[in-house]
Amino acid sequence: MRVKTRKNHHLHTNPRLRVESTNLKAKHHQPITTQKITTMKPGSKDIKAYLKFEEAELGLLQENTGQMAESFGLDRRIGNLTGKRKVGFYAWDSECLEMVVDKVKTDKDSDQAVVAALRDKIKNAMDYIYASR
Repeated sequence: MRVKTRKNHHLHTNPRLRVESTNLKAKHHQPITTQKITTMKPGSKDIKAYLKFEEAELGLLQENTGQMAESFGLDRRIGNLTGKRKVGFYAWDSECLEMVVDKVKTDKDSDQAVVAALRDKIKNAMDYIYASR
């Protein structure tokens, strides 16, 4: 999706983001478009995979929420989990979790059995999402 900003400059945006545009007039009477990105909304064909984390798996993810900073609130969602119920994750959430687990896997201090179980759980969720498309 290309959004025209000013003259012939184009801004490429994620098609899942809703963009609100406001036209303003500058001193030279050329219209300037400012944009405010409000929320990310899943498409009609995006599928959730539901996961329930064990206490050790959840603790491992919550210790590493700092690596999820650019993930549309995933760090906050993981930080608030208690492990009592299943939680739905879209494909982009699962990919972020997979990257975090891969990074933790190289850490010598982490419990490798917990990391392997968490990685298998996330991989199964991603396989389910991509098989359903």
